[in-house]
Amino acid sequence: LRQFENAAAAFLAEYASARHANPAETRRYFERHLLPAWRGLPLSLITPALVRHVTEQLKSGATSATGEPAAQAALNLHGHVRKFFRWCVAEGLVERSPCAEVAAPAKRTSRSRRLA
Repeated sequence: LRQFENAAAAFLAEYASARHANPAETRRYFERHLLPAWRGLPLSLITPALVRHVTEQLKSGATSATGEPAAQAALNLHGHVRKFFRWCVAEGLVERSPCAEVAAPAKRTSRSRRLA
């Protein structure tokens, strides 16, 4: 479980599928953004700089692959990474989360809605 992809698979199967409101979305973020970037890395080598890099890379696009605004997608990705590393700390896979030193990549904005 010390490799990122093994820990991610365990997290998605044990934690996300039972506790996340939309486990398919969580899996999609892992498969599209985190696994390509961190596959093969030991968890101990994932640094705050790598966390910032993966979220900033997503944020730099105009929209995500699903059409979601890029800043919102980067914020969602950051939340998934934070939850993953909190789970890793609780499971004893890492001593400290690299997300502890990383600020959110954007501010959450409320959607404007109009009643028809």
